[in-house]
Parts: sequence; structure tokens; C-alpha cells
Amino acid sequence: MQKSKERTRGVLRPGVLRIAAAALLMAAPIVEWVAGKMDGDYFSMSSLFLCLLAVVGGVLLLTGRGRLANEGIGGALLLLTASVVLNEAWALLALALWIVSAVGLAWNRAPGFLPPPLRMPLLNLLSAAAVLVTLLERLGYSYSQPVRLVVALLAAAGGILLNLAVEPQAYLPRTPEERALKRGVRCRSVPREGAAGLLGALLVLFAAVYQIVQLFRNMEHGFSVLNFLWPAVLLAAGVLLVLRTEREKRLLPASILLLVYEARNLLVMRQLALYGGAGSAAMQQIQMTALLFFSVLLLLVSAVGASWNVPVGKRRPVPALNAAAAALAAGNAVWTDCRLVSNLIQAVTETEARIGFGSVSQVLLNILLPAGLVLLNLSMEGREAPARGWKVDGGRYRRGLSGFLGGFYTDVGGKLQLLARISGFFCLLLGAVGAFLAGLGVLLLAAQLVGLAPPQISPMPLLAGGLGAVLGALVLAVGTWPLYAFGQITKDLHAIREGGAGITPAAPREERRPENPDQLPEL
Repeated sequence: MQKSKERTRGVLRPGVLRIAAAALLMAAPIVEWVAGKMDGDYFSMSSLFLCLLAVVGGVLLLTGRGRLANEGIGGALLLLTASVVLNEAWALLALALWIVSAVGLAWNRAPGFLPPPLRMPLLNLLSAAAVLVTLLERLGYSYSQPVRLVVALLAAAGGILLNLAVEPQAYLPRTPEERALKRGVRCRSVPREGAAGLLGALLVLFAAVYQIVQLFRNMEHGFSVLNFLWPAVLLAAGVLLVLRTEREKRLLPASILLLVYEARNLLVMRQLALYGGAGSAAMQQIQMTALLFFSVLLLLVSAVGASWNVPVGKRRPVPALNAAAAALAAGNAVWTDCRLVSNLIQAVTETEARIGFGSVSQVLLNILLPAGLVLLNLSMEGREAPARGWKVDGGRYRRGLSGFLGGFYTDVGGKLQLLARISGFFCLLLGAVGAFLAGLGVLLLAAQLVGLAPPQISPMPLLAGGLGAVLGALVLAVGTWPLYAFGQITKDLHAIREGGAGITPAAPREERRPENPDQLPEL
């Protein structure tokens, strides 16, 4: 085992300084945001999201209670919001120095000329100096409104006090062997039995069906096969979630499909905001979509598992990641409903029309997906799984790039087989999408024959595109067989080299020969 060198990191000392620093850094973006709302001509760098980020950082900082990770992350979030408010490169340097000091370095010792009450690590001293330089640069500007000067003073004073509240702490970092052996278990989220998870999966499925119906209604304005691809992705995720058998294995691919769907929606909203010129309405739509995107991302991480994904709650414990994902999805649902209801009330006020069943159903249908995600996350339970450590050939643990490369090139045959299976899964998924599009073309043709669909819309692009996707997917899936066979041969050869000719993964247990291949069985 390698000997570790002593390091020095910066930790927050209890007292008034940390409380004052947290209060000032939380107040800076909030004051700027409120001033920007009150004065329409005031160019504000803050937003509601930045204010919430500052509040989260302040809560983590004040409630750390000796947890170095919470205090370090909370201070980093507060300095990040201060750097956005100050809008200077020196503030970003102060944030980077704070993060490095929280991690710790061998030469991050406290200078001897500092008095004992204010003795801080060298990196925190440099971080405070960077904040002071930022304040001096901001004071050189001519402000048309005094609010900007007040905000700059609040952010800079908070950053300086935050670094003054840090004291040095010497520690010995754990060796790679100790980190590998003392690695805890990870908590993986799995669906529990009950009707809540099934109802959430059905809501996701209904959301996909509703989008497909809306595309059929708007086909007279234009037709594109790609428009049906994204509802098909959502439909595939809903089908995987609805299936009751082997739900634990289907949760991960369903989460990946949901993440792809939400990432595409987020990119589309960003393009509309850039080129559509919708202003604040487009920005609100982007923020609403981002809430749903991060909710799905947390669902995916919970399906993979993490050591800090511990269950929270007393009556019905839910993993922490799923609780956060449910909160984000609920925020999206409430925001969407409030926006639709306000638009509906405004339309009724201007036109003096009555609220019908169609308007109410439109409000309910637009929250199918976030409501389904809320129910899915609340129906999860934690299950312990062994932590994955990097262990290279020879039983030796390494860290950094060498450890990653050692683990990356271990069991290459098994990794080739896994790569072939993943490629085959995506090929079959492409074939399923093609079959779905071909089925839509057949339905459209049948609807035209009975007079339920306009004859101007041609079903041939759907049929041709769907059948072409099915044939292409089958050819690509067959093309993964050589890769899988090569991986199996490589794995068998490695097993023969390690344990002899009679021990191979492909041979059945009852047909394996004894350890010594020269010994023949008795006749």
C-alpha cells in the first residue's frame, strides 16, 4: 500500500462569520431580481432560478453541521451566484480557488502573518483577494442606479466573509486500496408492487397516444416521418414501464428513452427561443421543459444506483433521488397548469366566452407526462447493490487514468459481447419504430377507404419508411453476430489461459472436464 502525504483543506469554523456570509450571498441575487421586477428598464443578471440556487447553497452551508461535502458544495453554489451577479472573471477565479481549497492540497497551509482568529488556508486567502479585486473593478463603473452598487457590495462582502470563516485542517487522504475496500454499497431504485406505479406508467403511455392523435389531426398542414419518431420513443418507454414482468430490468432502458425524448424537447424549445423571438414566454417554456428533463435524469441515475440514494420518509420511504425527481415533475405540472389556466382566464375575459369541457380536458391532458413521472418516482423503493470498484488484472487497485484504463481493458471479450447486445437492442428498437410507422400507414389507408380520413394525405411515406426501417434494422441486427462471436471466442481463450482447456464459459457445467486435461475418465 502506498503511503499518503498529509494535505490541508479549508473547513468552515462555527460562528457569526459564516451566518453573515450566507445571508449576504443569498441576499445579493434576491435583491437584484426584485429590483429588476420592479423596474422594467433595469438590466438584471439574476433570475428566479439563480435566487433558488443561492437559497439552496445557503441552506447547505448553514445546516452542514460538520459535513464537509455539504459545506463545500453550499459555499461553491453561493460563490457561483455571486460570480453571476458581479459578472467578472475574478469572481470565477475565487470560486475555483474555494473548490480546490475544500478538496485540499499539500501546500495549502495558513500563512504565519495572519492573526489566529482569521488564520485561513492560502487558497482561501487568494480567493478573498480575488473577490476584493472584483469589488474594486466594480466600484470603478458609473452606476445609473444605486441598486447595482448595493448588490455588488453585498456579493463581494459575502464572498470575503465566507473565506474569512475558513480554518485549515490537516488530514491524510485514503489510499486507493482503502477507498476500494471501504467503498459502501449503492442504493438502486426499483419499482415496488402496487397500483401507483402502474397508473404512472399508463399516464406516460396515454401521453404518447395523445401526441400521436394530435399529429394525425394536424397532418393536413404537413407530414414528416420524423414527427412520429419522438412520440414512438415515448410510447416505447410507456410500454416498457407498463409491462409487469422483470420491471427492474426494464426501468433502465425506459429511463434512457424518456431522457432522449426530453432532451429533444429541450433542444427544440431552445431553438424556438433563439429564432422565434417569443421573449419571456419562450424562456418560461424552456425552464418548464428543463424541470422535466432533470426529473428524468434523476430517475435514470436512481435506476443505475448511487451510495447516497438513501430512502427518505417515515410512512412510505422513497429513495432520495426519486423524491427529488418527483418534486421537479410536480413543479412542472403545477407550472404548466397555472400557465394554461391563466391563458384560459385571459381568453375568457377578453372574448367573454364560456369555459367548456374541451378547455378543461386540454389542461388535464397537458400534464399527463409529469403526473405519470410523479407517480412513478413515488412508487420506487431502494435496494442495496454492491458498489463497483476499479480493479485491474492482478488484483491491484489504481486511481486516476491508469485505474480507468486498467478496468477498461479487463474482460474485453465480455465487453465486446455487451457492445453487440446493446447494438442489437437499438437495431431492434429501430425495427419496432418502423413497424409502428408502417402500422400507422395501414390505419391511415383503412381510414381513407371508409371515408374517415381526407384522401389528400398519402399513406405511402409511412408504409415505405416503416418497412425500410424494419428491413434495415434486421440487417443491422444480423450484422452484430460476428462481433458477439468474436467476443465469445476472446472470452473463451482467456478462460482457457487462466484455468485450463476444460474451463470455458461456453461449456456446460456437467460437460466440463477435470482440472488436469491429461486424466481420462474411467471406461
